[in-house]
Amino acid sequence: MRQSESRHASIYAWAGLTTALALTLTLAPGVLARIAGVPLTDAAAPWARLAGLMAAGYSLAYWIAAVYRLLPWMWASVVLRGTVLVPVGALVAFGLLPPSAIAIGVVDLCGALWTWRELATPRRRVVDPQFQESR
Repeated sequence: MRQSESRHASIYAWAGLTTALALTLTLAPGVLARIAGVPLTDAAAPWARLAGLMAAGYSLAYWIAAVYRLLPWMWASVVLRGTVLVPVGALVAFGLLPPSAIAIGVVDLCGALWTWRELATPRRRVVDPQFQESR
């Protein structure tokens, strides 16, 4: 990975993670249900697969943001992922989600902090020699 691309490594990592989770949820929702400690009934499995397809679309947005360096989208993802722990925590507190769901909020918060650090850290501009103007 070139130095100019490493700045957005966290977005590539997040895109890979969300893609893996989306594919697992779509193709084998029972695996994630067991890891999360949530029972998955036959009636809920199709809805879990649908959520996996929706997550796949979300992960595609991360890939596009990383490839095209869409900084406003990346900053928006920092805010959104950084605040996920609050509604997840509230749903756990009200008994609408199992306590293991807190892990989702914590992972999102860690990803947001990593992306924030990557975006906020000044980098030396790397200029491709083939695009330098000749004098």
